[in-house]
Amino acid sequence: MTRAPIERMVYGLRAWLLEHFHEYVARANLSAGALQAPQLREIIVSDTMDPGKFPQMIVNAGPVYIQEHGPQTQLVTVSCGVDIGIQAPKPEAREVYLMRYMDALTDAIGENEILDGLVLQARIEELDKDSIPQDGRGFVVATIALTDEIVTE
Repeated sequence: MTRAPIERMVYGLRAWLLEHFHEYVARANLSAGALQAPQLREIIVSDTMDPGKFPQMIVNAGPVYIQEHGPQTQLVTVSCGVDIGIQAPKPEAREVYLMRYMDALTDAIGENEILDGLVLQARIEELDKDSIPQDGRGFVVATIALTDEIVTE
């Protein structure tokens, strides 16, 4: 049986976001303005998005970094890709929605460094957005680093 926490961490992040992210989207929507970013239809572990299910979040494992931490312990850091895809034909609305999701991710991870005990530390390494104006799609692209300790023998 492996002691590596990679799969546990990725699925744990997805479960945590599934349980809590909607609260942060609702809070981001309290900002000034009439536009409201819609709640996500699904949050899944995957490496591909399905535009038919937008707004959608995918979570996946990226690079893994391992460092010695002490006698018989290592710190394992998984850089998780967390991407949100939306469909919003109006550029102004798309921009607001993307910023609201960015706000929600920033608050969610920033205020919950250990994700209810899932990891020793969670932090946002990168956060960006992009769009495809021709078809009204927009994307938030984030890298969330999750670090946990494992015991080696």
